[in-house]
Amino acid sequence: MTVIRNRTAASGGEGGVKYVCEICSNDITSTVRIRCAHSTCKEYDLCVPCFAKGSSSGAHDPATHCFCVVEQNSFPIFDPEWSADEELLLLEGAEIYGLGSWADIAAHIGGYRYKDEVRDHYIKVFIASPKFPLPKPYSPHDMELANEISKEEFQSRRARRIEERREAAKNAPAQPKTNPTESLPACHEIEGFMPGRLEFETEYANEAEEAVQVLEFDPSDGINPRTGKPHPETELKLAVMDIYNSRLTQRAERNKVIFRHNLLDYSENIKRDEKRPKEERDLLNKAKPFAQILNRNDYKQFCQGLVDELELREAISHLQEWRTNGITDLESGVKYEREKALRNKRKYEQEKALHNKQNHTNGISDIGSGVKYEREKALRNKRKYILEKALHDKQDHTPSD
Repeated sequence: MTVIRNRTAASGGEGGVKYVCEICSNDITSTVRIRCAHSTCKEYDLCVPCFAKGSSSGAHDPATHCFCVVEQNSFPIFDPEWSADEELLLLEGAEIYGLGSWADIAAHIGGYRYKDEVRDHYIKVFIASPKFPLPKPYSPHDMELANEISKEEFQSRRARRIEERREAAKNAPAQPKTNPTESLPACHEIEGFMPGRLEFETEYANEAEEAVQVLEFDPSDGINPRTGKPHPETELKLAVMDIYNSRLTQRAERNKVIFRHNLLDYSENIKRDEKRPKEERDLLNKAKPFAQILNRNDYKQFCQGLVDELELREAISHLQEWRTNGITDLESGVKYEREKALRNKRKYEQEKALHNKQNHTNGISDIGSGVKYEREKALRNKRKYILEKALHDKQDHTPSD
């Protein structure tokens, strides 16, 4: 059998495992195929016309090798919307890519299956089954669901679903092109971000894997056949895995906030914050927790609303100050603000000149000397306080005559 795995296909695409004839290379995925059952021919498939002609290649000998006819299992066994073939591809994809790689498993199944749909189906059929770890129905003779829906009706449903999702994929808006994240020094030294892996050197709950790295699930783990309940050791292992999954969920939520709000662009964010007034920066810092529950556009609108409210409050405060000083028109208010700025400037210059004069009197000629003088002055005062306290304690302990 020649298997073509479309691993580059987007999740939810048609994709899936493809079977082709070893002789004519025709696609026989959706038709009856002949598989050689001899040990020397591993995964060797033929289409019906090539098999009828007795064609062969490689080590295959049509005269002596056994064969089996492989038909399409286009009937449901666990779910009315999932065929038996898709159930087999789901388990095969989980074995190849590992549980949790739902995008790769969905691409392995094909048929425009979405990764969330595949994950929910696996949890519903296998994890939430009353016969866990077996699905329900778990008997191969239970064909109740397959008998309820005819093969023709099921195939028409599947074809209709694929066509609808294909049209939806064509009409979906194109994703905006974004520049790839570069592996710059800022990514490694500041955030510790690794762009190729979309991970951080130190993740949230970085020690979470230590609790599960030594866990092992044996084939004997599961339901005790005598009591019908899970083994205590198995329950403990599952509890540890639940805790680990909750930590992974918290880690993923935090990473989602980082990517959603473009927090990796550290330098641009710092430059933007430096241009804001101090009052505005303090206000936006208090609003940062809301970034966890809002998307980027909603969060920007929310922050802009807070800034607008701050500016309105400042404008109202100015108007109230004008009214207190008897100003009733805008022209007089502008003149008042201009004169107020001049008064504050003269006051600042006078205080600065007085401070420089005091420093010059104390022998201070520059800023460095001023800092040194203040430090030495504080040290002298501290020594004086210690000596006075020691003298006071000595007098208290001296016996009176």
